[in-house]
Amino acid sequence: PDRSIRRLNCTYIDLYQIHMPNSRVPIGQTMKAMEKLVTDGKVKYLGVSNFSLEQTKSAEQVLSTTQLASNQVEYNLMRRKIENDLLPYCEQKHIVILPYRPLAHGKLVKPDAKLAAAMDEVSRKHGGKTRAQIALNWLMTKSKTIFPIPRASRPERIVENAGSVGWSLDFEDTKKLEEAAAS
Repeated sequence: PDRSIRRLNCTYIDLYQIHMPNSRVPIGQTMKAMEKLVTDGKVKYLGVSNFSLEQTKSAEQVLSTTQLASNQVEYNLMRRKIENDLLPYCEQKHIVILPYRPLAHGKLVKPDAKLAAAMDEVSRKHGGKTRAQIALNWLMTKSKTIFPIPRASRPERIVENAGSVGWSLDFEDTKKLEEAAAS
């Protein structure tokens, strides 16, 4: 990360993540090297990306002086596989989930008719929130350890995404959205 630190003109990197598990490099070797970056003060927190539950546990077991801070995985209203095992584990261990593709490549902004109807009903109930705001809020409602990272290619998208906070879906909203997305 030395070049990144110089390029960013900072003294350390806040969060340093492995982008993808690599079957050719033992996870123990990788995590020990990353942990040394924390010990050397070059990195503050360590994370992984696209790690399954088993891979996350393996990465954690190697760490001796620091804890795993995050796991960046695909998670959204239409792709909920992590709810079975990874999400509960990360909640228990205080590992932040950083969902990428929180809008499912735009499918949650322009959903099928059934999900669109459910989202529009939730929108009316919450003062006209957009489908993107609803989808992002749904993620944050699922767990206090979830911090979605939506892509924002234009400034107005950043403003729209910011409108996903400061309010909460209730149980009925969540159930309605999940049932519509599952069908």
